[in-house]
Amino acid sequence: MSLQPRLAFEIPEETRRVARAAFPHGTFCLAMADAVSPLYATRER
Repeated sequence: MSLQPRLAFEIPEETRRVARAAFPHGTFCLAMADAVSPLYATRER
């Protein structure tokens, strides 16, 4: 098994849902992920 390169940074929806359930008021890391994910999502190679 090997890791395949990804063209875009994306947090899986299930991971996002579990993190929100575990930390309903959020955390600094969740806020940062929400803030920077659009920057990586619009990047094209």
